[in-house]
Amino acid sequence: TPEYNKYPKPSELVFEVDQNDLDIARAELIDEDIEIDFVSIGCPHASIHEIAKLANLLKGKKVKKEFWVTTARPTKKIADEVGYSKIIEDAGAKFAADTCCVVAPIKGRFKGIMVDSAKACYYGRAKNKFKVKIGSVEECVEEAIK
Repeated sequence: TPEYNKYPKPSELVFEVDQNDLDIARAELIDEDIEIDFVSIGCPHASIHEIAKLANLLKGKKVKKEFWVTTARPTKKIADEVGYSKIIEDAGAKFAADTCCVVAPIKGRFKGIMVDSAKACYYGRAKNKFKVKIGSVEECVEEAIK
């Protein structure tokens, strides 16, 4: 473009991240002595592929903790049409469309949250003063059904 030279050139710095760096970052998102009473998947929004995976993991099971799946309204519509929503809701989980747990009015309702999102961990601590634990979708389901 004609104006290309008006702006600074992109940085040539390269940052290398290895598994050790990821392990350290993950450890920082797990609080000690946490009592998990809320589980959430999809902050900000679960994809239809994540919802399909969740439906498969929850099929025939029951959650024993408050469990939210946050997603976009069009994605929820697809999940409804293909039957994923029914499986997930039959397990006792709830959907929240066009929002995520970090902006929902849940402060004071729970003590500890387990989520699949670093964003939710950060804001769960900072905004809502929750103890937090990050985990995979599988780990979150395991926690919710025990």
